Amino acid sequence: PDAKVYVQHLVKEDARKVAQLLSDGVGRVYVCGDGANMARDVHHALAESLVVAGKAADEGAALAALEVLKKDGRLLHDIWSPIDEYED
Repeated sequence: PDAKVYVQHLVKEDARKVAQLLSDGVGRVYVCGDGANMARDVHHALAESLVVAGKAADEGAALAALEVLKKDGRLLHDIWSPIDEYED
C-alpha cells in the first residue's frame, strides 16, 4: 500500500516555493483541522521551509516570522482541539 502523505510532507517537499510565498508579502496559509497534531506539525514544517530556503537564520527566527504572519492575518488557524492543547 502507498504511504500516507500529509500536508506537512508536501510543505517540506516544496519548502523553497512555500518560503518564497510566505516571504514575498502576498502568500497566505490557512490551516484547518486537528490542532493537537496536524496543526503543530504543519507549523513546524512552515518554519523549517523558511530555514531551508534561507529566509530565516534558524528555527527561532522562523517561528518569529510565523508569528508576524499571524499578526498580519496571513497565517490563520481553524482547528478543532482546545486551544490550550495547541502550541506552536
